[in-house]
Amino acid sequence: MPESAAVDDAGQQLHLTLAQPEAVPMIGYSSWKPFTFLNVYLGDSQTGPLELPVEKRHVDGWKQAFAISIDSRRWPRMSVDLEAVRKDYGFGMDGGRRVLRADEPHTSGQATVIGRARVPLLDALLFGDDDSEDECAKDEKRGLERDRKGVKLAEGTRVFQERVKLQGWKAPASGERGAPSNVVCGTVVLSLEMTEE
Repeated sequence: MPESAAVDDAGQQLHLTLAQPEAVPMIGYSSWKPFTFLNVYLGDSQTGPLELPVEKRHVDGWKQAFAISIDSRRWPRMSVDLEAVRKDYGFGMDGGRRVLRADEPHTSGQATVIGRARVPLLDALLFGDDDSEDECAKDEKRGLERDRKGVKLAEGTRVFQERVKLQGWKAPASGERGAPSNVVCGTVVLSLEMTEE
């Protein structure tokens, strides 16, 4: 995160980890297409683009972690926003525009958002529903809690870990009528915990 994300306050840190980004299988692709990136927003700060793994064998090892100083008065109104972005065009060393992807219609001048997810911090860190988690997610969370043993969680908060869906819109096929449909382009494991510094 950029330095602007750091706020002088009562010493709380948000630990944010992203792991195992899986694309929803499409014709000819079992993982993310080339030139697909993930942006992460927290309040008015952003990190990324984080390049998503093109090959399925690299998904399990993909992990990004951040520790962000955060204002304890502001975080209950904040959310983590994720954006999966597909780049269609880029610029060469000579400044000339070049096509990065030619396999499907381009919908933008340079890049387009193909999926989004929003996780409000208040819901994630205070009000989570442990009953809704499957056993695999619970095991992962127990492992995270063991790894962080000795780190003091901020009072009243909990560890959040969940596979979140990146959702976007798909236009009707060429020549067909109808409204765009909501589709899931992929998922990513998001882990959050608030600690006292």
